[in-house]
Amino acid sequence: MQKTFTRELLIKKHQYNSKAFTLLELIAVIAVLGILSSLAIPPFAKWIKQSKIDGVQTQVNSAAADCLQRLRTSDDANLTVDPNIISDENLEQYGYKLSEGGNKCSYLSIEPIGSNETHRYPLGFAIGMGKLTKLATPTGSDSLPSCKAWAGENCKVSEELKAHVKYLEQITAAKNACESAYNQWINAKSSGSTVRWNPAGDSKCPTRPPITEAQYCTTNACNRTVYALDGIIVGYTQDDYDKALEEKYGRICTENVEKLRKQQPPYTNPQESPVTFTECGPQEFWFHKGTQVPTQEQWRGLMCDDEVNNVIASGGLNDKILPYCGSKPIYICGGEKLLNADSYRQCVEANEGRQCQSEINELVRKSQNGLVTHESKGRVTQPCGDTFWVCNNDYKRSKEAYDASCPKIEPKCRTRHETYCRFFGGSWCDCVPI
Repeated sequence: MQKTFTRELLIKKHQYNSKAFTLLELIAVIAVLGILSSLAIPPFAKWIKQSKIDGVQTQVNSAAADCLQRLRTSDDANLTVDPNIISDENLEQYGYKLSEGGNKCSYLSIEPIGSNETHRYPLGFAIGMGKLTKLATPTGSDSLPSCKAWAGENCKVSEELKAHVKYLEQITAAKNACESAYNQWINAKSSGSTVRWNPAGDSKCPTRPPITEAQYCTTNACNRTVYALDGIIVGYTQDDYDKALEEKYGRICTENVEKLRKQQPPYTNPQESPVTFTECGPQEFWFHKGTQVPTQEQWRGLMCDDEVNNVIASGGLNDKILPYCGSKPIYICGGEKLLNADSYRQCVEANEGRQCQSEINELVRKSQNGLVTHESKGRVTQPCGDTFWVCNNDYKRSKEAYDASCPKIEPKCRTRHETYCRFFGGSWCDCVPI
């Protein structure tokens, strides 16, 4: 009787290895094995846990497929997984829950509910640049085979990999922002040149670190110049644009524009006024020092740069609004443009302090021994307005330090004639140096 049961169970075990049991079948098999021998329970306990891991991996695979599809049509780099596919509620049946902050399509992470698991293990995936990378961290030797089967070489999430995934997210965000600005410019039926995402900039981004060719996996790839006329791409060079312009508006238009490009001294649009030509139709032209720029906004930016550079070249300070630079103050100090008012204040105080210190050094060099006061001239930064002592052209902070270095030398005296003393007063007769 027992041999017959054992044979049937072995057949069942073989069927389970090739095709997963239903939950009821597993419960029935475990119950029968419990009657036969308690020695058979541990292997089936592992099989049950493995079936739970298989089930949750199916859920994660479904979430990955859904995320890949949604990311192809979305500009949102922070897209979250569909809660109908992955959530704490539907993960609970497998003994899992979402890791904190791990519910994004760019980085999904789930972990066992129990803290002492050796079979279940944290697992998930990362998606960057449209590529899927499976991730896992083993909780012990029992989980290692399944972990490697799931994630391969990524069967351990390092901080380096997390930073890599975050960097890929930044590239995606930069690409989306670049292409969005480009599309807005095109949809506005703009003319001239603009930039869009350079396909080479993310063409060789690996799914895991390291990045070996940084120029092909960078956030700074919004640099592919394109030319359009009335919102239609006409090429990638100035010649392409000139040909399109001539075809549409005639040779006279391009000749007029070319004259401005070659004009000496180099031509710059006056004030905020665009250049127009009858032969060029409604097109507006913007020039900065002989170089044509596509929009008034870019022209204004270059004009602002000129104002900033003029202040820097003069060595001056600025915390006011500059022409062409918008409605906010531009902070310039120490030969550079600063980010905010605090940085400007710190720079001004540092420069003021250095200037006062230089003046004090000169006073120490030239002053006679004794107490010396530096004129602050309205400056409030230390050491402006400092009072100090000078001893033999050496700076002394206190009277005590001065007295220790320069003791008072009493003069040798001689007595005046009595009549002389009466005439000039007593003070003349106290001590007259010999």
